Amino acid sequence: MALINCPECEKKVSDQAKECIGCGYPLREEVAQGNQQVEDKTDIKLECPVEIKGDEVLKKPDGGFAATIGTIIFVIGIFTLFAQEIPFIGSVIITLISVPFFYIDRKNQKPVEEEYERVNKIYEYFKKQYPILKEFNPDKHSVLDTVNISSKDSNLINFNTYMQAHKLKADYIVINDSNSSSHVSGSFTTRGSIVPGNIKSTNTFHANISFIAKK
Repeated sequence: MALINCPECEKKVSDQAKECIGCGYPLREEVAQGNQQVEDKTDIKLECPVEIKGDEVLKKPDGGFAATIGTIIFVIGIFTLFAQEIPFIGSVIITLISVPFFYIDRKNQKPVEEEYERVNKIYEYFKKQYPILKEFNPDKHSVLDTVNISSKDSNLINFNTYMQAHKLKADYIVINDSNSSSHVSGSFTTRGSIVPGNIKSTNTFHANISFIAKK
């Protein structure tokens, strides 16, 4: 641990302090060590464990069409087995027909799952690489771009934001505004009138984000 001069009041403070104990000046982004400036953490560029192509999409794998067909055939086979609508051997054959569909689906889904794992590694790298800038200083920072992003998945908004920061070679991200909206659909029961159905609510997340570079 060493003592440094506070840039604001020149009082001696520890180089490990987050703010000056004398005047409260924040020291989290840069620290004056003697008469030399120490680079903040954005100058230490991390290395992503996988290649970033720039067209990645954070999408969780779901069951494919082949798995859906296989499930339908399997259910029909089990139903006919217990209902005894057809001979036992016929029910077994119908059930076995579903097996190749599950195999095909698994074969098709494997590269999708591998890509999802690769994109997740990029996502974790982005989280460490691009800090949120709490205070914009026009003398130290410049705005590269400002965008509006909307999605029903908050993780997708985060990933797309990080990806844009990567493409712009930004140093920081500023969240100017964030909110969510809800859309309710379906039928419901009211006094004096009964309307059968279910209520479905869908949330959409919105964010206005600026990408910042150090001057």
